[in-house]
Amino acid sequence: MQDVSSPGQARRSGKSINLEANILSEWSGATSIVRQRIRVRLVTLAAVILIGFAALPQLNDVSARAATRATAARARNAQWAKVASELERKAKAGEPMVQASKMLADSKRNLDTMLGNVRLVINSVPTSAAFDTLHVEAMSAQLTLTCKSEAESTSAGQAFVDAASKGPNVMYAVQASTMKSNVLQDDGVAFDFIKRVNLEP
Repeated sequence: MQDVSSPGQARRSGKSINLEANILSEWSGATSIVRQRIRVRLVTLAAVILIGFAALPQLNDVSARAATRATAARARNAQWAKVASELERKAKAGEPMVQASKMLADSKRNLDTMLGNVRLVINSVPTSAAFDTLHVEAMSAQLTLTCKSEAESTSAGQAFVDAASKGPNVMYAVQASTMKSNVLQDDGVAFDFIKRVNLEP
């Protein structure tokens, strides 16, 4: 049953809500939390600054050592670059001599091959055969030997061809233009012997 006064109006309750006090209390609590967070952040910032100041000399030392090492490394690199440049210059200066030396070695090897084949052909002539002329020609790294030969018989001529055809890098060796000849014997033969040798290794 509602408590009413004599004129018929509702009577106020003895309890009252103090709205201003509640808002002030909440604001005070929120402000306290914010102040606490600000204090924590200030303490953290101060600690970082102090640590930075404490570490600054060490960082300076590390930086100075790194700069010294970098300077030494640059000096070494410059020295090695100078050495490499000098070696390259000497290599370029010596290149003509290297090429000349290679050409001389190739020429000597080709001459040895030529003389070796000429000696082999000359030493292959049996007592029953002879040659009138020996023509030697070197062209395009190939050696061609042509012999105009005489033999007492076909078999003596073939023995000469077989012996003279030997040797390294022989491309071909043939007996050509065979005909009868009475120079060494009545039933003798005359023929051309052609031998071609590759002079390249």
